Amino acid sequence: MKTPIRVIAILSVLSMFLCGCVTVETQWETAKRLDTIEAYESFLEKCSNSPFSTEAHQRSEQHLWNEVKSEDTVAAYQDYLSRYPESKHSSEAKSRQVTLQIESDWQKTQWSDNIEGYELFIRNHTNNQHSEQAELR
Repeated sequence: MKTPIRVIAILSVLSMFLCGCVTVETQWETAKRLDTIEAYESFLEKCSNSPFSTEAHQRSEQHLWNEVKSEDTVAAYQDYLSRYPESKHSSEAKSRQVTLQIESDWQKTQWSDNIEGYELFIRNHTNNQHSEQAELR
């Protein structure tokens, strides 16, 4: 009588293990099929230690990068850099963020069109394409 109980216990443990593996693989396949930031982040929340975690992280980051480039705003680049400060796109993100901030500040400076605004622009943004124009004002 003890043998069947041991066999049942072993089979139960094995089935729980196998179900867990299938679940991770199924969740990974679902995330890949949906192919969205949300799907990959959901997968990472549930299966952070799976063999697919690195790829899920990379795919999520790439999707966000594509969205950020499409949005092309200072806020989008700031959000991206706060989430992925050491990514392969961080240098480009920082550069684009600075460029957009300079352009935004230059437009505000031109709109205000006063000496204080131009002086502030010069102090905050030296050596850029608008510096000479600001100094002439």
